[in-house]
Amino acid sequence: MSRFSTALRARKGRKSGCWTQLASEAESKLRQKLISYTRLSDNWDGDGAKAPSQEAVKDALTFLDGKPTDIPLPYPEEGTEGDVGVYWDKSHAHVFAEVTFEGDGTCAYFAVHGIPGAVTEKYGNDDVDVAAPWPDDMLRILRI
Repeated sequence: MSRFSTALRARKGRKSGCWTQLASEAESKLRQKLISYTRLSDNWDGDGAKAPSQEAVKDALTFLDGKPTDIPLPYPEEGTEGDVGVYWDKSHAHVFAEVTFEGDGTCAYFAVHGIPGAVTEKYGNDDVDVAAPWPDDMLRILRI
């Protein structure tokens, strides 16, 4: 059963505007989680990780501003070098994508379709402007 089945049953009979509200709430939670990373201090993981920078979080939020409406929200993640990221893991479709932000106005992404040893497509770039339209090759994989 889909993890959305419970939400569907709980929302049954409500106006269609609720779907927009649910999406808006989910995006707000994602943004708040990313912002919360700026409150971490150095060594937040007990292994010497650098605190995520405010610039990296700002870049992630700017990138998310350009998210096409048909692309699901990613999961947030904090890096160990002062960076932050977002990722998608659609294991049922053998799709994984990750975008990382170091706070310099650019991002790096990696997107793959397939399984280890049988990768169908993989793309990546280390120098994408966070305010630019999302890369077509990454979008193609995320839409699988």
